[in-house]
Amino acid sequence: MPNRNGATSMKVHLLAWGSRGDVQPFVALALSLKAQGHEPVVVAGRDFESFVTRHRVAFEAFDIDISETIQSREGQRWLAGSQRLTGELRAIHAVAKLFAEPAVDKLVQLADNTDHLISGVLTMDAAMSIAQSRGIGHDVGALAPFIPTRSGAAQVFPLLPSRQSPLNRVFSSVMMAGTFGVFRSIGDEVRRRLDLPAVGYRQFHRLAAETHQWIGASPILVPPAPDWPPGAQATGQWVLPLAEDYVPNDEATHFLDEGETPVHLGFGSMPSRHPGQLFELYARSLADVGLRGIIQGNWNGWRPTEIPENVLLVDDIPHEWLFSRVQASVHHGGAGTTGTALRAGLGQVVVPHMGDQPYFARRVRELGIGGSVPQHRLTHPRLTALLRLATSTECRDKALTLAALATEEPGASAVHLTAR
Repeated sequence: MPNRNGATSMKVHLLAWGSRGDVQPFVALALSLKAQGHEPVVVAGRDFESFVTRHRVAFEAFDIDISETIQSREGQRWLAGSQRLTGELRAIHAVAKLFAEPAVDKLVQLADNTDHLISGVLTMDAAMSIAQSRGIGHDVGALAPFIPTRSGAAQVFPLLPSRQSPLNRVFSSVMMAGTFGVFRSIGDEVRRRLDLPAVGYRQFHRLAAETHQWIGASPILVPPAPDWPPGAQATGQWVLPLAEDYVPNDEATHFLDEGETPVHLGFGSMPSRHPGQLFELYARSLADVGLRGIIQGNWNGWRPTEIPENVLLVDDIPHEWLFSRVQASVHHGGAGTTGTALRAGLGQVVVPHMGDQPYFARRVRELGIGGSVPQHRLTHPRLTALLRLATSTECRDKALTLAALATEEPGASAVHLTAR
């Protein structure tokens, strides 16, 4: 059936597995597809139903509570990160096991009840097999570049980050094979239940290269590689507008109004094993540089007994609202947080924990808009020096120049689906 743009209107299921940082951009993409006349449905952990529907987007659930999964022993080990890629892959594999059954159940149900799938990395293998067998469309929605390439700047896991080299393509292909090994159990079980043929890595690699991959990040952060397949595109960040009923936090508004522009400090959903030590490190570094700070923390119930006057401790405040009111951000390097800070023209201090976070930390350094330090090397002297860097005139001027470019990017509106 044609939509308002003259194209075919489709029921599109967006498979948004993960935490808030993974789900939120898919809601933004769903809103854009809805504006194009499609019928998008975001599929996420059941604890995200109110968040998704609050933005007037249809919701269906993977039968799992993501918050509980993150708080599990396996989830905490994964989010805490590892200094070795092998350790990180083992941690992801353990979490994937928890998610496998509800993911398979939902994917099998969707096989004959959708016109188009947009998958992430976890569900990519299974979604490709479903699309091929049912003759429906399938695109990949990614937040970071996992496509094998010669370009070190356009790949999460390059061997030579600052160079164009065939070794980068080989190494990133090896890493993609490792990722396939972690998540293929979901695809294998979907194929078994739907009586579909087995898929090995070579076939997966070929199908992936033929699948349109939309990367919801600024091409400033993720520069397109010359050897990407034709269907790969960095569109700009998929920005979710503030909910119509959003009311700013009174305490935060008062703090922002009563003194010099503060900095933001927060690691999103990343857990802190020693929240007291982290809070003290934040407070000491802010005091040494003479800054005020708004601290967002995943403290698991912990609260400091005393809070300095130059510090405000908050829970959930949308970055789209907050980042236009601070001068710099100390964060974990999540794709969405890094992109929002870029669009706001902030100097950044990135403290990566795991996954694609070290990639975005590296890109912030390469762009000259901040610095970074791995979370296991974060110390008071290092954070103090990085805060001085991120709030320097040179860093802020560079960040504001790039922000003017990033805010002109199309983002989710660049994503257009083709019916099969």
